[in-house]
Amino acid sequence: MPPLSVFVPTLRSLIAGRSPALSIVVAFHDMRREAQRTLFSLTTRYQRDVREGDYEVIAVDSHSSSPLDGAWVEGLQRNFRYRYVRARAPTPNEAMNAGLRMARADRVCCMIDGARIPSPGMVAG
Repeated sequence: MPPLSVFVPTLRSLIAGRSPALSIVVAFHDMRREAQRTLFSLTTRYQRDVREGDYEVIAVDSHSSSPLDGAWVEGLQRNFRYRYVRARAPTPNEAMNAGLRMARADRVCCMIDGARIPSPGMVAG
């Protein structure tokens, strides 16, 4: 497999100043602490070899009794967006579908259950 640096210019060239090359949709339900950690791990302060314009993060709160603070989520970086979904069923389906409808990139990464810490090179890869 080629070194990671080979993929970075390709990723940047795909966006050409408009849409991100990758949309990351993360669905949460009643996990504020874990969500904060996961979302931080998706910032450029944690991820390597990417810039804010290369990707977007869509955090979707699936009917949590104590929802995430949307202003905090969107304040992490300019490429972060937040949406609260009143789900009719106790599954992540409605939240994930709402996030996918918001996605602007042709490539999408779906993360169900926000208790994940992706490795620092995941977004670039």
